[in-house]
Amino acid sequence: MKYKLIAIDFDGTLVNDERKVTERTKETLFKKKEENYKIVGVTARALESARAIGDISFFDYLILNNGAFIYNVENKKEKYINKIAKEHAQKITEELDEVSTQIDYCSGNCYYIYKNQNKDNPYFIKTVNGLEEVDEEIAKINIYLKEPEKIEYYRDKIRNKFPDISCFIMQDSADTKKWLVLTPKGLNKKSSLQQLGEKLNIKLEEMIFFGDGTNDIEVITAVGCGVAMGNALEEVKKKASHITTSNNEDGIACFLERL
Repeated sequence: MKYKLIAIDFDGTLVNDERKVTERTKETLFKKKEENYKIVGVTARALESARAIGDISFFDYLILNNGAFIYNVENKKEKYINKIAKEHAQKITEELDEVSTQIDYCSGNCYYIYKNQNKDNPYFIKTVNGLEEVDEEIAKINIYLKEPEKIEYYRDKIRNKFPDISCFIMQDSADTKKWLVLTPKGLNKKSSLQQLGEKLNIKLEEMIFFGDGTNDIEVITAVGCGVAMGNALEEVKKKASHITTSNNEDGIACFLERL
């Protein structure tokens, strides 16, 4: 198979535990770009959070907010694929307000944090006292629970009460903490990557994807070459076609140099 596109998750994959992209990884991705591969970042982050890692010019596109938002890096053009209606966001907030410790309303650019008034947040995280203070479209919602052991119960409750919303349990490879992620129905990393591929005339089987967390499983099993990082969750490794070294050991560069 001749691969044409390299897609990469951010946290636990592209960036190391110091939240940096190593020079070796950057150089490898720039080299692949020169070889006419399309380089795509696929992340749950919003745009300004993605930019916070530093230079993103080795990317052609960014798929953000777990698939809800696409950004053309060269042309600086952004586009919502879909969004959560404000009335749905309000009803969901009312449903889980008392049982949550924090609710994030994520736009294409920033995070609006409700119920956790940390004053030391970076510039792309804004604290709010309610949804009425959010003046952007909502691409994704994160909900952190007071009783995380009941996360499956609340996931199922949201799915049953809001059939137009996708709700899943998220966990990063670097943490045991789990939380609920809500996105527009049918939207995920795989569907948005497939949509971008159609625009570029690139099939899923012509793509390589690197990931580590639970929200990477669907895409890692759909592409032609699904690569789990050495630090990935075991359930992700079981679904991958290849396993590379960890995000602290230049796992992306190691695999692409061999390729």
